[in-house]
Amino acid sequence: MTSSGGSTPDAAAMLERMTAFAFPGGRIEARGVLLRQRGQMWRERGGAAMPFEATQYLDATRPQFRWSARFHLAKVVPLSVIDAYEGGRGRLDVRVAGLRVARAEGPETDEGELLRYLSELPWCPFAMSHPAIEWASVEGEPGRLRATLRDGRIGASVVFTVGGDGAVSRVEAAMRPRQVGKRFEPTPWWGEFGGYSDLGGMRVPTRASVFWGLAGGPFEYFRCEVTSAEAAGGEGR
Repeated sequence: MTSSGGSTPDAAAMLERMTAFAFPGGRIEARGVLLRQRGQMWRERGGAAMPFEATQYLDATRPQFRWSARFHLAKVVPLSVIDAYEGGRGRLDVRVAGLRVARAEGPETDEGELLRYLSELPWCPFAMSHPAIEWASVEGEPGRLRATLRDGRIGASVVFTVGGDGAVSRVEAAMRPRQVGKRFEPTPWWGEFGGYSDLGGMRVPTRASVFWGLAGGPFEYFRCEVTSAEAAGGEGR
């Protein structure tokens, strides 16, 4: 992780409020967070929901995560997905009965997965204070805080909406690469958080929904509930 972070005075105060909210019993230290989730995904607007169960490890010491999911499309044919940013590279790997049927990698995937890591800081509050993350308030927009992270040649930036209590309710990116067939289209993207609960010494959101801003209106393609969260001392898997 390339160290170039910092924060403006207003941003520092807002970040302190976020951190205090995330650690209601006082700050604890860990190398990362291990989450368990269940939820649904949609391939297209109006399509059938695809239920899943997943585990996710978010690293607090470097920009790295792995989301491992199993979908319940058929009782006898398991479908598994790994969505990850590891070693400065993003990847999406889809397998049916253990055989790979789809894979995404390359510069656009790298950018999109680093952006996902940054946007999920409310699930890994230990990483909020990492010196490589730059924090800045958004001029003229109270309660809005921009986080920027560069990992070598790759960069990402998102804006968090932060309540007076320090809870993050929304995160958004002006554009995120969206795969359409074999090409990528920069597309507005955002996520919404809610249902904060005290888990594993942290206060984290237990509900999340994620959207693409398409020409026909918002498309919610991901929704999940966090069923457990714990501070992890090692790799978490």
